[in-house]
Formats: sequence, structure tokens, C-alpha cells
Amino acid sequence: EKNISQFDISLISTNDEDEKSTTIGINAIKAMQQKLFLKPLKGDMKACIITEADKLTLPAQNALLKALEEPPINTLIFLLIQKATALLPTIRSRCSEINISGKEISISPEEKDQLYKEWLRLKKASLGEKLKNAQDLAKEKDASISMLEKFLIVLAGQLDESIKSHDEN
Repeated sequence: EKNISQFDISLISTNDEDEKSTTIGINAIKAMQQKLFLKPLKGDMKACIITEADKLTLPAQNALLKALEEPPINTLIFLLIQKATALLPTIRSRCSEINISGKEISISPEEKDQLYKEWLRLKKASLGEKLKNAQDLAKEKDASISMLEKFLIVLAGQLDESIKSHDEN
């Protein structure tokens, strides 16, 4: 919708500086700030997504304030957090909050079996059949999203069962 190319999206996470790091430090924020002031490569806008922003160190949060106070034109900054209270009040006051907490999805055992069988059918389907299914799904966005969420839950369950049975052997 905002015409942001994948090349114009920067991701920052806890393991950017060190694979074992559990925090996001000031160096990651300084590197992000340098990218923010560059023009978008392909789209009209660029975006920076800080995953686990509630793990920003205090110096990193203070460095982030500069970008939030005077964001570069055509730039969106997303802070993904579990607990808003982990961020400085000055950061929270400069952000718009969008609550996207997950909703509980319940699936009956019969529906799980049906979805898994459908997944197996799709997996074996020809390219034409897969494209037809995708086209049909695209007609009803909300129903499609719900079905895909259920597919993910069922497949995650199947993966868990597979791992457990592998560990037992």
C-alpha cells in the first residue's frame, strides 16, 4: 500500500551484533540511523522494523529518540514489542500504538484431520491446481487468512509430533 520495496526494508533484532546477544545495542541503532537517511532504492518509501524492541538497551533507546523525533521523510519505523513498559516513556509518546495481539484459534480434531488431508492434497497437486486454489483464496481475504492460520497451527502440531516421535526413536 505504501510502495515499500523489500530492498528498502531494514530489520534489526537481538542477534544483529552478536549471535548470542539477548539485547539490541546502540551500534545497531546507529547503523539503522545511517540507512534511514538514504533514499529508497526501489520504492517510494523505506521502513525499519525493530523486532523485540523491548530488548533495546537504555543507550540504544536514547539513540533511537533522535530518529523518532525527526524521522526522515518517506520513512516508517516499526517497533515490535511484547511489553510497552520496557520502552522509555519518551519513545512511547512519539509512537502510534497498534495492538495486534493474537487471538485464540480453536480447531476440532476432525477439522485438524481435514486440514491436514487438504494440505497433503495441495502438496501433491499440479502447479495449475495450486494456482487455481490461490486464485480462489484471494477472492475472500478474511476467510483465506483464517484458513492459513489454521493450516499453520495444524502443520506446527504435525511438526511437533514428528519431532517427538523422532526423539523417542
